[in-house]
Amino acid sequence: MDNSLEIERKFLVSELPKNLEIYHHDEIEQWYFVLEENIEERIRHRWNKYYHTKKVWHWEVREECESEITKEEFDLIWQKTEWKRIYKTRYVIPYNNHNIELDIYHDNLEWLIVCEIEFHNIEESKTFIFPKRFWKEITNDENFKNRNLIYKEYNELKNLL
Repeated sequence: MDNSLEIERKFLVSELPKNLEIYHHDEIEQWYFVLEENIEERIRHRWNKYYHTKKVWHWEVREECESEITKEEFDLIWQKTEWKRIYKTRYVIPYNNHNIELDIYHDNLEWLIVCEIEFHNIEESKTFIFPKRFWKEITNDENFKNRNLIYKEYNELKNLL
């Protein structure tokens, strides 16, 4: 199991970058289970691999513990999660010595485009200059956490914009 500390900020995106297809991207399927207010678990299928992740967070700083699981383990859980799934395409876009992870959601969240960027420390996070297309920060907005997106209705989320 891999333990790490993440410092990350998250934004809604108003405009997609030009030539998006030139950037590395992959399809992600995931499911969230909320343990407590600031603790969650996730299973994820990405890059033909399967993961179980536990996260504990305090705003933009999160402790993440991730381990690879088998396809059989993933399938066993996945079959019980039909209505709680998130599907998205993630693009990795280099920007000022960082990688922006741009997520374009699918199905009932297809209108949603979000990006996140990880930092080495809090100071770097606070002083980083973001592209103009990052129009609304949602790092601390519970409504836009992946674990909550599956429970929100389309109109409820759209009204927050």
